[in-house]
Amino acid sequence: MTGDSEHKRHGWHLYLHQRMELPMALTRRILRGRVGRRGEFLIFAGAAFVLIGYGYVVSPVLRRSGVHVVHDLVPPPWWGVAWIVAGVVGVAFAWARKPGRDRLGYAALILMPSLQAGSYATSWVLYLIHQPGDPRGVYSALVYVAFARFITITAGWPEPRVSLADLRPRGDL
Repeated sequence: MTGDSEHKRHGWHLYLHQRMELPMALTRRILRGRVGRRGEFLIFAGAAFVLIGYGYVVSPVLRRSGVHVVHDLVPPPWWGVAWIVAGVVGVAFAWARKPGRDRLGYAALILMPSLQAGSYATSWVLYLIHQPGDPRGVYSALVYVAFARFITITAGWPEPRVSLADLRPRGDL
């Protein structure tokens, strides 16, 4: 079975995987050779932050009055700019290969989820003390805390040592 019959037999996910395998493998090999795994994480997380920020800038979230008290202190486009700056800083420091030089990139990536977690937690606490706040803020805060913690854990990992065997071309591409 080849071509369309293969696509029908195994489903669209296998078909897409086979078509994308070569470009993704090449991208991983190029990035790891130039920036390492820590740098690769900074690039992809930073790009995600830029997209989050872009979403805030292009289509700001309309908030219900009084629910997100802390978020209302800063307009959504400004949150977006902050996410974009954090993402760009993360990507910029991806090329800092020497140990410890990528610290600022990781700090920038930890900053925004931490601010969001604090904002949601504050809105939830305000709700608890019968002030205008967000009764579901604790859940959003926990998600952002987990996000920031994931980045913190990744920041603590050392860059794996690369052997010459890892740099040699393999036949799997």
